[in-house]
Amino acid sequence: MSTLRQLVAYGFVGGVQYAVDVATFTLLWHLTGSTLGSNLVSRLAGAACGFALNARVTFQVPRHARRRLLSRFAVAWVIMTTLSTGALTQLDDLAAGRAESGDGPVALWMLLAKAGTEALLFLVSFTLCKLWVFRVDEAD
Repeated sequence: MSTLRQLVAYGFVGGVQYAVDVATFTLLWHLTGSTLGSNLVSRLAGAACGFALNARVTFQVPRHARRRLLSRFAVAWVIMTTLSTGALTQLDDLAAGRAESGDGPVALWMLLAKAGTEALLFLVSFTLCKLWVFRVDEAD
């Protein structure tokens, strides 16, 4: 599959993953008020969905090789989650400040912060997945 087709497929899978991630984050954040916990759980839910779909659809990894790629995926997930959580933690403070100044509810600002953060990390994640995570060596 060409890089362009992979990018399109990654975008489709990413849309599903993104919806799972943002919906889970929003629900958990409303229930707990915890940015850190909500982001970790929501990214894990999205990651499980994303690994399965990207391995099968986007990068067409043979079934027997998928288990070996899971450790690479876990490392990439930790990197991307660290970036995402760091950004959201900083944006959480800004959202609280915006809400206190009367610019709208914190929930709206956090939803926008989450959506924007994940959108910015999309290309970084695709590059990491294409070049390293889902790369199958000829021995596989």
